[in-house]
Amino acid sequence: MVALTLLPLAVGGPVETAERLADVGLVEQGYAELVRASDTDPEGPWDLHAGGLLWDHDRWDLAAMHFQPVGGLPYGYSLYRSGQYGAALVELQDVDPELAGFAALRIDETDRALALWGGGGATAQVQGWGPLPHRRPGLAAGLSAVLPGAGQAYNGRWGEATSALLVNTLLIGSTATLLAREEYFAGASVGLLAVSFYGGNIFSAMWGARRHNRLAREERVDALAPLEPRYRVVDGEVVRF
Repeated sequence: MVALTLLPLAVGGPVETAERLADVGLVEQGYAELVRASDTDPEGPWDLHAGGLLWDHDRWDLAAMHFQPVGGLPYGYSLYRSGQYGAALVELQDVDPELAGFAALRIDETDRALALWGGGGATAQVQGWGPLPHRRPGLAAGLSAVLPGAGQAYNGRWGEATSALLVNTLLIGSTATLLAREEYFAGASVGLLAVSFYGGNIFSAMWGARRHNRLAREERVDALAPLEPRYRVVDGEVVRF
């Protein structure tokens, strides 16, 4: 029954068949169709078409696996689009310095990005950046050590700050009340829980500052996305569009 259902899609050459399959959501089946064609005709462009089909449907991780034996621009572009920026930088620096510069920028290597662009690419935009909004992880942790939730407030996470203050105040107050009543076992149990939440509050503030810094940088880099080189496979060739 499945074979009969797919039969109308398997009309024309491998590329046409693969595209019809992908258009109805059967991307893996379309990809497999082109891989089979590549196995049958190793000299044909089917292998490149197979990777291009994955690009067209945002299957970047699979495209990276597909192009890994080939290397070069197809592999590096797949790595970049799948978020593997460090590996993409290594693969692209000789074949596409412009895209390699964006990969460097995304792993916080701004000077290397500017060197790769050599005055081109997004050089002007990056050089025009003002100071990046920054939070100091050590200060955030120290503030939350003094007053639970203060580090989260410093990071601009007011909901987390309120929660940390209320929970820690409740646990510390409960511990003190139980010990004052000489309910030592219950007091010790709640005290251990209080220590756990107090430590978690400190680490949460520290990691929150790091997250703030990372997101602030990603927001700036994402704004440059329209300037990134983009590629497709057209008529058996990788072309920039």
